[in-house]
Amino acid sequence: MQSKHFPYRQWLRPTGLRSVRLITGLVLFTYVGTHLLNHSLGNISLAWLERDLLVQKFIWQGWFRTAVLYGVLVTHFFLGLWALYERRSVHWTPGQVAQLVLGLCIPPLLANHVVNTRVAFAESGLNKGYAQLLYSFGVDSPFFGRVQLILLVVAWLHGCYGIWFWLRLKPWFGAWRSVLLSVAVLLPVLALLGFLQGGREVIALAQDPVWRAAAIRPAIIGTGSQNLWLARLRNDFLFFDGGALLLALAARLVRTVRERRGGRLCVLYPDGRKIFAPLGFSVLEASRIAGVPHASSCGGRARCTLCRVRVLSDAPWPAPAEAERRVLERLGVDPRTVRLACQLRQIHDLSVWPLVPPAAPAAFLQRSQRDVMPQERFAAFMFVDMRNSTRLAAAQLPFDSIFVVGRFLSAVSSAVVQGGGLPNQFLGGRSARDIWLKLRAVHCLSSGARRGAVGGCQY
Repeated sequence: MQSKHFPYRQWLRPTGLRSVRLITGLVLFTYVGTHLLNHSLGNISLAWLERDLLVQKFIWQGWFRTAVLYGVLVTHFFLGLWALYERRSVHWTPGQVAQLVLGLCIPPLLANHVVNTRVAFAESGLNKGYAQLLYSFGVDSPFFGRVQLILLVVAWLHGCYGIWFWLRLKPWFGAWRSVLLSVAVLLPVLALLGFLQGGREVIALAQDPVWRAAAIRPAIIGTGSQNLWLARLRNDFLFFDGGALLLALAARLVRTVRERRGGRLCVLYPDGRKIFAPLGFSVLEASRIAGVPHASSCGGRARCTLCRVRVLSDAPWPAPAEAERRVLERLGVDPRTVRLACQLRQIHDLSVWPLVPPAAPAAFLQRSQRDVMPQERFAAFMFVDMRNSTRLAAAQLPFDSIFVVGRFLSAVSSAVVQGGGLPNQFLGGRSARDIWLKLRAVHCLSSGARRGAVGGCQY
């Protein structure tokens, strides 16, 4: 009822926000990739850099494309802060920590570049090219040149981590992993080499006073007052970025205090363990905080489905979001009984039964999980025992004992199969050991070997 009358609340759920963050991240990753391709042309010449820059501006400039690009950038920035606030600080993998740290480093590294290129062009009409930027980075401000190089590496690595988290669960990723890794390493290396080669060419050209006067005239690089205004705007953006980060951390602190003072819910596991977690925690987060092994591979993004549990509780629980519902439908399970532990945020006590072993191998992800999905069925088990089998085996010759036991197993198995059952195991105690020892003795004697010379028959 809630999702029917208030559909916008679905977008506030973690899965919906992650989808938006993924889309915006792909747009920005494409933008960074085209920048790196442009930089790599510096290995040819400065003229090729400037020539491809026109194509770059044609693709990404214009009022509509600029609005879309910066709208995506702002959205991804705030969704990143939201992810920092939302994510619990338990059991972070090194890859997740690296992605988070790299993402937080991008805004301060990007501030100077954005202000002196896009903002300068939009506000003052300063159309700077590679010659002006490389001269600034190599001659006027070497510090910002190093910042630009670090920005290229940090932004590309952040995007590569996001792509890896997104594609690593795809069935075809294993076959293409080496190719994608080669591209991910080769492109930034070529871009950095092109950036440095273009900088060397600009420094050589700057030795000519005529070229230098034409390239850095105020109509292109801006006047002193314009550059001062741009510097102040850059500093304001840095203060804003730092304040937004501190606000996200403060919100986490406030949330922690409220959770300690608020109510708690109890999660009961099949082995009888009870875990008490603050309200708002997912079942997976409760398991990790208490140190209970729980299978999960995607980091709580509703992708791997390894954390699924069967809910054994009469208390109502929230309906699954759209992303979780699609995953459960793909598995062919009923969302009224089976849920993803990373998405189930219960407000009442509940009992769960994890359906995937905690140490599930990675090959489990490549199989059709629908075929191995546990199902609850009624089953009847029958145990059949052969009475006095030990005495029977001792009184008969070995092959006669095997014949009698074989006929008995054949008769019982045929009856089970005819009744629609499935024979599962054949176990034996002392009688089976006696039969095996007698067969070993017959084998040793019939082989013609002397008793003392056959080590395998020393029983």
